[in-house]
Amino acid sequence: MDRPAPSRNNLLILFFFWPFAAFIRAAINFSNKDNVRIIYYFLILYGGTFVIGKGLDAYSYARDLKIAAGLPYTEFWNIIGGIYASETSVDILGPLIIFIVSRVTSAPQILFAVFAAIFGYFYLKAIYLIVDNYYSRVNYNVLTFLIFFLFINAIFNINGFRFNMAVWLYFFGAYKVIINKDYKYFLLSLASALMHFSFISAVIVLLIYMLVGNKDYIYIPLAVISFLIPNLLTPFVDPISSFIGTGINVRMQGYTNQGYITAVSEELSSMKWFMTTKILYYYLIVVLIYSKIKLKEYSGFPVLKNIFSFSILFLSFANFISVVPSGSRFLTVFYLFATLYIIILFFRIGRRSLHWITIIGLFPMIVNTLIALRQGAETINFWLFSIMPLPFLTDPISLSKIFFN
Repeated sequence: MDRPAPSRNNLLILFFFWPFAAFIRAAINFSNKDNVRIIYYFLILYGGTFVIGKGLDAYSYARDLKIAAGLPYTEFWNIIGGIYASETSVDILGPLIIFIVSRVTSAPQILFAVFAAIFGYFYLKAIYLIVDNYYSRVNYNVLTFLIFFLFINAIFNINGFRFNMAVWLYFFGAYKVIINKDYKYFLLSLASALMHFSFISAVIVLLIYMLVGNKDYIYIPLAVISFLIPNLLTPFVDPISSFIGTGINVRMQGYTNQGYITAVSEELSSMKWFMTTKILYYYLIVVLIYSKIKLKEYSGFPVLKNIFSFSILFLSFANFISVVPSGSRFLTVFYLFATLYIIILFFRIGRRSLHWITIIGLFPMIVNTLIALRQGAETINFWLFSIMPLPFLTDPISLSKIFFN
């Protein structure tokens, strides 16, 4: 006889004494919505105990918080009114969040708890879009890809909050537009450009899809061209950024100047091969193509048609923009939609045993997940796994320092 799952109240009591144990209990039965709050609280606790090391983007956010704490309240209107107008206010939501937190405290732990609360909300909402709709039957293929989906843009990425938060805003809004035809969510995707200026281009891609629809006879050739001539759009970057605004133009010049290009190239060359390999990229593309050709009885499902068309269109955009240093970060959005496509595909197939597509994909998915965990280890506080209130009474020490130094 199966033991009943622990009640939410019991898990909440356990959380106050040993948060990690409550998190594990909740995660084991993650399809139960009563457990979502426990998982969410633990994500916020992770943010509140975030290890901020020099060299991380988080260090800059902590510095910005201290600077903002010394500014007058009137700076609020400068943030709102200066959107995309100057070098210092290219984005609005990130600086606004930092400014609001600075009215209360200059402690970076509070800022990252707020980051985790915002990021974690959309992160879990995106996950439960899938769980609610495509997890009604036990399917090891769906489960495998769902676990991988968790780590494509995981909570650790609040280290680079602006861009990675923009990813979830964009994904959640685009999901509703593409699958549910709920066009008011376009505004949510549009908000991603307020979080990170570069998402203006991604919003244009979504707008094109909304206007053109599922025109694979256009998107597929465009994708082929994006592989053959990836720098096709490069000459248009500066004119477009100049048209949009001074702040965008300044920021784009920063991303495209030779010094930045050289710095990024040196950083990439110093990474291990498995940190820069594109095996996952090619794997997902091959699966999309194979399903379109060989699994027509399943891939012909309207929702899958929509996701396939948008994924191919966005892949073309990501390839074109990848010639700009850091432009390859947009592949994160492609990975999310391509993985979502595969999850729904296997839900439609309904096969319980592991499919050969899943088996072949285990290696790139495991490598990508291990990379995410390794990077996350830099910011995960060892004391996060201890009983309360040790995480707040002890000096933070990262898992990376314990296991990799």
